[in-house]
Amino acid sequence: MLERNGKPVTRAELREELRKELRKELRKELRKFVTKDDLRAELKKFVTKDDLRAELKKFATKKDHAKLAREIVNLKAEMQDVKERMATKDDVQRIMDVLDSMMATSKAAWDKLVVQDERHRRSEGRLDDHERRIGLIETHGASS
Repeated sequence: MLERNGKPVTRAELREELRKELRKELRKELRKFVTKDDLRAELKKFVTKDDLRAELKKFATKKDHAKLAREIVNLKAEMQDVKERMATKDDVQRIMDVLDSMMATSKAAWDKLVVQDERHRRSEGRLDDHERRIGLIETHGASS
């Protein structure tokens, strides 16, 4: 039999004491469970729809892909145009051969011109000398 202060404990007192003990134990046990605040704190660690939307904005959209595809097609067309108009190594070599030939012809003509200039200068000197001598003859012949 249970006693308190030397008196036997009544059923009501026992029931009340048990209730207090159970509440105390229950509170202790409930503290081990997750609370709303605990859940809210944990949920903050997860990604939200807004976070996902913000991240998705960083990625290319269908419009972006379509625009890139058009730009690629345009670049390919431009490259094809450049390829068609661009000189090949053989074309450049033919041009260089023609330029080399022209330079050789030009040099030969220049060399001839230099020689002819020298001849002309000599001839002019002789012509001047002849004119002087003719002039002397004419002046001597006229005085005699």
